[in-house]
Amino acid sequence: MSPLVSTTRKNSIFFPMVKTALRERMISVTGVRIPRMKQADKRWRGFTVIELLLVVVIIAVMAALAVPDFGSTYARVQLRKAADDLAYHMRYAQSYAITKNTLTRLEFDSSFTQYWLARHSGDEAAQDTFIGLTGRMGEVVGVPRDIQISFKDGDPVLYFYPDGTIDKRRIDFCRVHPAYRRGEECLFISTQKQRGQVHVLKQSDESL
Repeated sequence: MSPLVSTTRKNSIFFPMVKTALRERMISVTGVRIPRMKQADKRWRGFTVIELLLVVVIIAVMAALAVPDFGSTYARVQLRKAADDLAYHMRYAQSYAITKNTLTRLEFDSSFTQYWLARHSGDEAAQDTFIGLTGRMGEVVGVPRDIQISFKDGDPVLYFYPDGTIDKRRIDFCRVHPAYRRGEECLFISTQKQRGQVHVLKQSDESL
């Protein structure tokens, strides 16, 4: 047998064996690696879901803690707005009394749920006769039902004089709300500190 024929026969036997071995090796390698990749991918997805759940839980806890604080903040803003609205009307009444040279006053209803501005009728014989102002500032203003208004002393009427002075009084604005730490918060509108000045004070300034 010639060497060429022998070599060809060997090659025809060797190369198919090599190809078969490589194919089996690739299958073996592929068969091992693919499941491992899938398993690793599943583990990765599992950790991601857990992390997302943890994030959701943390956000929920933070939101639950923030809700009471938001409630108290909103209630505090409403209380401040109600006090500022009344102070604005008081300053307008003072300006009106000066410019119109007429006695003006702030009036409340018996339940302190509404207030309005009125001016003296001009009839000297009827000293206690007042008529409501006209225009937007003469409208009746409603007080939020959960806000309690009270005068520290005297009648629930406040007078504004043509010379710019105002009766020295204090009006209490208090609101009861479950979100407050003390259950209640108050603001005070005072004309006691400086005659002719309207101040909106916090509870810490109660002595003013």
